[in-house]
Amino acid sequence: MKINGVEYDTKDLDFTNILCDLEDIGVDIMAMDTKDMKPFNLCRAIVSVYTGEKDLRKCGKLLSEHLKNGGSLDEILDPFTEAMEEAGFGKTAEEESKPSPQDHKPPKKAKEKTE
Repeated sequence: MKINGVEYDTKDLDFTNILCDLEDIGVDIMAMDTKDMKPFNLCRAIVSVYTGEKDLRKCGKLLSEHLKNGGSLDEILDPFTEAMEEAGFGKTAEEESKPSPQDHKPPKKAKEKTE
């Protein structure tokens, strides 16, 4: 994930603590796909997570610069969403209960014993 020419890595983020920290400041990451989503607050909070900057007003300025320089909100949201899903967050109970491609494989035939 790149913000203003600086590359940030999301693979080793501690999502449990990140989600708790974000909830403490009133940002609900789990609302990303709901009508209650506040995309700019969410993106500003994600910029905070990426950069380690705790001052959300500074993160807002970084986000503004990113957008001014031709960046998009999707460039902020998509990598974070992917990393969060890889960490096991963001799946609904319905999605987790959906059959996977593995569920549709025919069972292997038992090997016949030869005497």
